[in-house]
Amino acid sequence: LKKYIIFFGLQKIEMLLGISLDSIKHNIHVEIIGDSMSPTLSNGETRIFQTVKNIELVIGDIVLAKHPFKEKINIVKRITKVSESGSFFLEGDNPSLNESSDSRSFGYVKKKDIIAKSKDAL
Repeated sequence: LKKYIIFFGLQKIEMLLGISLDSIKHNIHVEIIGDSMSPTLSNGETRIFQTVKNIELVIGDIVLAKHPFKEKINIVKRITKVSESGSFFLEGDNPSLNESSDSRSFGYVKKKDIIAKSKDAL
C-alpha cells in the first residue's frame, strides 16, 4: 500500500491507498492526528471514508475535503450547513477556534472539493 501523509497545522491526515479490497470499493483509510475533530475523532484514530461520487451529503456527515486555499492539503470536518447553491459549511467538532481551520475562516466548500464521507456511524 502507498502511504500519503498530509500535514495541516496540528492535524495530520495519513491516507493509505493501494490495491486492496477497500480501494476497489472506493474506500480511503484516514488516520486523524490532531484535535480539530475532538471529541468525536481522537488523535491517532483511523477511519474509513467512502468516495462521494454518487453519495448524498447531508448536515452531520463527516467528510474528507480539499482545503480551499492550500494545494495538496486535505481536511476532515463535519457538514454543519448546506447553502442553496449546494456548497457545504464544514466545521471541526472541537469548540476551540484555535484547534480547527474550517469554514469559519475560509467559507463554504463546493461539492467538487469533497473527496469522501466517513463510513463509520458517529
